[in-house]
Amino acid sequence: MIKVAIFGQYYQENTSLIVDKVIEVLEHHKAAVFFEKVFFEKIKSTLDNPELFEIFENHTQLNNSFSFLISIGGDGTILRAATFVRDKNIPIVGVNSGRLGFLATIQINEI
Repeated sequence: MIKVAIFGQYYQENTSLIVDKVIEVLEHHKAAVFFEKVFFEKIKSTLDNPELFEIFENHTQLNNSFSFLISIGGDGTILRAATFVRDKNIPIVGVNSGRLGFLATIQINEI
């Protein structure tokens, strides 16, 4: 089974739209979705079934069984997300929720 971690730092106007699209794709692929705790608390009221998702609080709860980590935000969010995956060889996929991203290059319409 695919395991995916999701991290974000801020809740912006389009964050729930991005999260919904990401979840839709991940559910289509039958992935297990794990949200970072603080980000989850910010978005859980917008989720249809928040009880379906697992939570992680720090880097020790992620291991090599994760396929990748999705960072929702901008370049700074990706840099912060890197502290969760550290030396675990977990790739980071950046979804840009702002105007311009050099590291977070996936736009909402590309999900």
